[in-house]
Amino acid sequence: MKKFFRYILWLVLLVFGSMYILDIVYTYIYNHGSISNKVIWIRQMKQNDTLDYAVFGSSRAVYHINPILIKEKTGKDGKNFGYNASSSFEIYLTINEYLKNNFTKKIFIQVDYKYYKSNPDGVGEISWIPFINEENIYQYFKPFGNKYLFYNKIPFYRYQKFDSRLGIRYVFSNIIKGDNEFINFKGYNNRFGVLKKDTVFSPKEIITVNPYFEDLITICKTKDIELIFFTSPIYRFNGSFKYLDERLPNYYNFSNTISEISLFSDSTHLNSKGAEVFTNIFIEHYFKITP
Repeated sequence: MKKFFRYILWLVLLVFGSMYILDIVYTYIYNHGSISNKVIWIRQMKQNDTLDYAVFGSSRAVYHINPILIKEKTGKDGKNFGYNASSSFEIYLTINEYLKNNFTKKIFIQVDYKYYKSNPDGVGEISWIPFINEENIYQYFKPFGNKYLFYNKIPFYRYQKFDSRLGIRYVFSNIIKGDNEFINFKGYNNRFGVLKKDTVFSPKEIITVNPYFEDLITICKTKDIELIFFTSPIYRFNGSFKYLDERLPNYYNFSNTISEISLFSDSTHLNSKGAEVFTNIFIEHYFKITP
């Protein structure tokens, strides 16, 4: 019986020891490997980098604002740090991560019908999961349930849980592959295709205060950063962003600035041609064009 319990004990120690070692290896690779997403990009940026502006938001920022075009027409240097499925929670984390070591004169945040959402997004949070063992990041996830405690405290568990997004295939790609192409485009990504279905987009009315955006207003004021909120174009938008206009400083609604169906890839995303049109509208509204 003693041999049996000794065997079980060694087996448990071997399993947990292996999990601990694998956790260290995976996390090291995500911290020092190729830049596969925007969070890693920001974490690996050289310190004290200063930008004229930075754009944050969901895919409705990623595919809509082209910093290369802005640089060509205005001379202003900026980056698009938006990434797919970001809710206000991920936007908040991303901005705070950037401001730890770097500075920008202006921050643009794309907000829309998902303004009310303030909990971690099931897809958007994935980019942060490798770093949730860091207490300064875990503190933001902590209020949202015990599953984040398990990700933080149990070695390697988070990589097992998200194996299809963070597992061995992605670890090897972070070792072998070069940095992501979005870096060459300063965070902008092309979106292709043309919207086929000509339907009205009618989201729910916004009536909820978002604590993350409220806190970002205070942070930017303290750091003397101009904070600007905007809403990207939506095809045949039928609704109101009056609440955002009343609640947010420096807010502008671009939702109905583009009406041509050929410039949209779906109801809420512009294609590459639409992004060029909208970036030019964005430039005219916010930047002076250099001669």
